[in-house]
Amino acid sequence: MISLAARPSSHADYELSPSKVLTSMGSIFYSPFISRGTVVNLDAFFGSRNRQPNAWAILQDLGVNIIDVRGGGCEGDLGWEINAHPNTWASSLDSFLSQADSHGIKVMFSWMGTYWHNLFGVECPEPYIGFAGTTVAQAKLLVDKLAGNNNLNHNFFTDSRILAWSPANEVDLADSVTRDWVLQILDYMKSKGATVFLSCPRNTAYPSNPNDWMGSISFQATEPLIRGHVDFLDYHDYRLYEVVLAKNNGQDIYTVTYNLFKQDLQNSVLNAKGSMPLDHIILGEFGIWHGYDNGAGIALPANFTEQERGAYYRAVYQVCADLGIRNVFNFLCFAEIEGDGSYQRRYEVIDAGGVYFAECTSVMQQYYK
Repeated sequence: MISLAARPSSHADYELSPSKVLTSMGSIFYSPFISRGTVVNLDAFFGSRNRQPNAWAILQDLGVNIIDVRGGGCEGDLGWEINAHPNTWASSLDSFLSQADSHGIKVMFSWMGTYWHNLFGVECPEPYIGFAGTTVAQAKLLVDKLAGNNNLNHNFFTDSRILAWSPANEVDLADSVTRDWVLQILDYMKSKGATVFLSCPRNTAYPSNPNDWMGSISFQATEPLIRGHVDFLDYHDYRLYEVVLAKNNGQDIYTVTYNLFKQDLQNSVLNAKGSMPLDHIILGEFGIWHGYDNGAGIALPANFTEQERGAYYRAVYQVCADLGIRNVFNFLCFAEIEGDGSYQRRYEVIDAGGVYFAECTSVMQQYYK
């Protein structure tokens, strides 16, 4: 049973509004979520293998009102890398934003370029994995282009079709080079009018065990380092290892997932968010694979049924609704297929042919529409 919250009144600053839900008794309630989000790779719109010709209609049908657009997935650069496409990237981005807007969907960027994927070419240095990235000076030149030094003379940072920008994803702020770059670029983007966040940063210096992932991404570890530099706080949570153990032990997936996420979100997020308003907390990723997988080695192999995936999804959405976390993005919306036909990931809720994984998508529709 969904606990539907009353419509919040403090959200004019980022122009998303809850959806209305009409009950059988005729009373109007609102979806518990303001950002009813999903993660989408750019190749769903511009790719060859992974293009979804009905992507916008599918997103609308799911009740999505904002997409976290990542780089070209397993198809690479698809036209927005600024230095590679100096005369066309701005027009391509503007056209994409117009398509999104015409379908009532806003856009968010969790990174602007990474070790693995190009997007705009703004790449955070990560010395701990041997990645030099772009220098602060180089990154600022690219930020300037996004801020209006482009053939449209358009400042994308103040564009109302975009909710927020993060320059990097899951980077380790314990590294002084990474931390200095992140803070300088966040502040520089803000000076150009951007609304900014940092997508689930880490601080491996915080937990006693540097391999403690959950400890390193807790807001106790990261919020003090970015306080005053961001407009939102973002957190990623999966708990796949524990959910696999629960499955193998015959435990109820919904109950275990609900309790795990409630503990994480209460203790590592809400209790350590500082002065950040609750409406500006984002659960930026959660998800679980279909079929047989091991989550890229982070969990024991397991074969999840669609009923189990649906129970996992329902638990995550419900605990967020119960805790008042209003900005939620599932990972991943559309399938990512490699050149040899294999899955890059198995987390999607829409397969390569546009067919719904109904146990997950029905939960999304229940909470989003």
